[in-house]
Amino acid sequence: MNGLNIEIDANTIAKRAYELHLGRKNAGGDALSDWLMAEAELKNELMCELNKDSAPLKKNGKSSKNSKATKN
Repeated sequence: MNGLNIEIDANTIAKRAYELHLGRKNAGGDALSDWLMAEAELKNELMCELNKDSAPLKKNGKSSKNSKATKN
């Protein structure tokens, strides 16, 4: 694991779980599976956002996100 403890609001998980339920169109499944899948999807989306917002480090240890090339 990544060591981060990510908490997602229960109402947000419930909404996504219900969307998964509706998406199956009565093709079976259960509420617990929907809940767990919704929670995993939301955590994954959050992790992707966090990773996207963090800039990779260059070899000198400085962030490349806001660095600008300068000419002497």
